[in-house]
Amino acid sequence: MSRVDVLPFHKLGEAKRQAPALPFTLHGTPSPTPEQVTAAREVFRAHGLNAV
Repeated sequence: MSRVDVLPFHKLGEAKRQAPALPFTLHGTPSPTPEQVTAAREVFRAHGLNAV
């Protein structure tokens, strides 16, 4: 069975990306709730993948 690692988006590196040469195109993107992460894992599991 194939494994899929679901890694939630976070903003830890956002400060580094505020330099003009490194645009942060995901500015304003909210981090997912635990429920949303679980739902994403369930989508992969529904397709027969081992989502962790």
